[in-house]
Amino acid sequence: MAKEKNMAEMADIFHVSASALRYWEQEGLIRFQRTPHNRYRQPSAQTMWDLCEVLFYRNLSVPIADMRRIPGMQVHQMQQMLHEHEQRLRARIVQLEETVRRIAEKQEAIAQIGRLEADGFVLVKEKLDAIDAFAFEKSIMQAYIHHPDRAAVMLEPEPSLRVRQGIFGHQGVQPCIKEADEQETLYLKGLLRIQSDDMQTASYTAATRRAYETFANAARAQGYQPGALYGRYLLSACEQTRYDYYEAWLALETKDDAAKATP
Repeated sequence: MAKEKNMAEMADIFHVSASALRYWEQEGLIRFQRTPHNRYRQPSAQTMWDLCEVLFYRNLSVPIADMRRIPGMQVHQMQQMLHEHEQRLRARIVQLEETVRRIAEKQEAIAQIGRLEADGFVLVKEKLDAIDAFAFEKSIMQAYIHHPDRAAVMLEPEPSLRVRQGIFGHQGVQPCIKEADEQETLYLKGLLRIQSDDMQTASYTAATRRAYETFANAARAQGYQPGALYGRYLLSACEQTRYDYYEAWLALETKDDAAKATP
């Protein structure tokens, strides 16, 4: 019983299983003294030191096969090994910090969807950035990967509804499908939901037309003629059907402006 008690006590102190302790002993990573008569395991100060080392290297994700080599390492070899693991951990920290940043962006996008739903359609004056056309080009794809909130959609109503994908911010790699506003411009701002579907299907075309007309009707109700609709990507989510959500701005002009522009 003393043997099992010692193993159970050690397992409890270090928050590991007794089977893990036996395995590490079998691999030569931790050492026990043995009682003279029955050869029961008896932990000593050396056992504690060994176990602390094993747990330290396990937290570094050092494989057991590499741990076996550590007792035979010279000081400079151990220093090199620790340096390499430190570099890998620092790189991992950078990746984790980037992941945390992306989580915060997603949470903010969800919050923005809620705000846009609550506000409905609102007249605003804003300066929108330029939009470049979408392309499978390296610099553009990198921008999408690291900053998905720069993804853009553009709905042009005439002569028939045309949907174009792009990215906010002119990089000069692809044609510019929307020039940057030189000054604050009047828009109708709201939440745009576009069905995530094959753009070639009739259902996608119909659903996108309805989404545009929702904005257009709101603009007409306030005495404006609707123009192009620009959306900045927020999130994709499912409500029976999967949708892409955008913070969107509908270009506006008054009926007098439209009449003046008609030849």
